[in-house]
Amino acid sequence: MKQKNTNSLAKFTIRNLVLMILINVFFVFNSYAHEYGVVSGSNRITMPITLGGFMFHPTLPFAYAFGRQTNTVTAFKVNVNDGSLTQISSSINSGGISPTFGASFDPNGQYLYVPNADSNSVAQFAIDSKTGNLSLVDNVIFSTVAPNNIYPYTISFSPTGKYAYVPMYKSNQIAILDVDKNSGKLKYRKSIPTGYAPVSFIFNHDGKYGVLNNQNSNQIQLFAVADNGELLLIENFTSPDIINPFFAAPNPDGVHFYVASNSNNRLVQIKLSMTPAPHLEYINSVNVGGIGPNTFLAFSNDLNYAYEGNYDDNSLSMFKVVDGVLQPLSPLTIKLTGYGVIQCRKIPNANFIYTVNFISNDLSVYEITTTGQLIPHVFKNSSN
Repeated sequence: MKQKNTNSLAKFTIRNLVLMILINVFFVFNSYAHEYGVVSGSNRITMPITLGGFMFHPTLPFAYAFGRQTNTVTAFKVNVNDGSLTQISSSINSGGISPTFGASFDPNGQYLYVPNADSNSVAQFAIDSKTGNLSLVDNVIFSTVAPNNIYPYTISFSPTGKYAYVPMYKSNQIAILDVDKNSGKLKYRKSIPTGYAPVSFIFNHDGKYGVLNNQNSNQIQLFAVADNGELLLIENFTSPDIINPFFAAPNPDGVHFYVASNSNNRLVQIKLSMTPAPHLEYINSVNVGGIGPNTFLAFSNDLNYAYEGNYDDNSLSMFKVVDGVLQPLSPLTIKLTGYGVIQCRKIPNANFIYTVNFISNDLSVYEITTTGQLIPHVFKNSSN
């Protein structure tokens, strides 16, 4: 009888715990579900879609949000003076299913390319330079040209803009595509094998080498990039510090790279060394001070500071950059006003850092101080 009562009490406790979690989740999501735009008196900008990714145009005052569950792209006008956003027009279809955070612009900023993971495709959109509106140009569906290549995660372009590369997360390959110089359309060429679960492919400063991180093989691969776009594997780089690397981010110098080692909460710092032959060189690893470092470091205008979001404890890590190496600031982290940060973004040539918060479906906006620390940028008046 005693055991039965104990079990009943345990079941009751578990049921109540589950109920409390569900209620809290309900209120968290609903508190963001019915509002959109700048929230006066806070540093939040709520989103009208299920926010799966966000990026600023590199030269034009526009930004684009990707609806992971709604399969949409939404364009915004950016106010570089106060950091606010204004939706330009209604959301449009992303060209497929489950657009990822790995979208990219071509080097000239004329087109936006959106990987749609669950439809095995990359959609190409033309950007109206005056209005910021998007129009669908083309859509490469990989299942029709390479049946084994599934789940395109990110897309990156060679500095010349002649070639594009798409890691295929579930098929352990990277696709090589030719880019039409007039239309920007992609043409699938071939795929080559990689490590397990490739996520991102990034170039060095002159585009002659590329770095690919493979999440499930705890491995960074170095490739030589030929003049015709072909990839030649040079090195499989590993380190005890690299565990479940969800993303590798470049320093703008194109020499230093930072690996977000998700399972041990560290950023592993490596550099491309050319002597005696091209190889990746381990520098060190730094604790991020948070839990679950995620993607896309953001850098200050002068490149003296860098910022990394931590998904699992809703924090933001702050670093000073010295000769390409990250040095933790004190304090190292600040807590965010949103939940589930998946990206750090910065308006080009402005002093604002944005975190893209997946769970709370909003952006948090911060100002960079002269010492590299971040302070919330509080909006005084709603733009809506």
